[in-house]
Amino acid sequence: MENDDRVKRSRGRPRAFNRTQQGGSVQSLDRAVAILKRVADANGLSLSEIASAMGQAPSTVYRVLITLQKHGIVEFEKDTQLWFVGLEAFRIGSTFLGRTSMVEQIRPVMQELMASTGLGGRPPTASVMRAAASRTSAPYQASLSGATRTDGPEMEIPATA
Repeated sequence: MENDDRVKRSRGRPRAFNRTQQGGSVQSLDRAVAILKRVADANGLSLSEIASAMGQAPSTVYRVLITLQKHGIVEFEKDTQLWFVGLEAFRIGSTFLGRTSMVEQIRPVMQELMASTGLGGRPPTASVMRAAASRTSAPYQASLSGATRTDGPEMEIPATA
């Protein structure tokens, strides 16, 4: 071809990919994530409650919620007219635990809790409990001294009314 008029296409990331920019985000995605976080912070919210908390028009919030619902990220209960976090949001969030150790993620939180409350005995300790059927186990225990244990005791869960 003697006269090639094709335009060379750019490939890969934009030139400013690694730069941090204030305006480098997608506004609709930012709005959807903020709405999802708001729904996650409550035990069911109405459309008007979400819109008011977000400072957005109900029609805008509704379109975002419907889109999130389409993907299973939020759920709507017709009886109560409330929005909740959906199963797909849980599944997506759970993949985090697949790439990282739960123990490593909760250790700083537990140590801060023990230090700030002064609870936990001598030396202070804290446990994370995992329930299964009518029994529970403590897969992780931490102390302020830094000692950790990942095979805690199994015990009965008391029945309460």
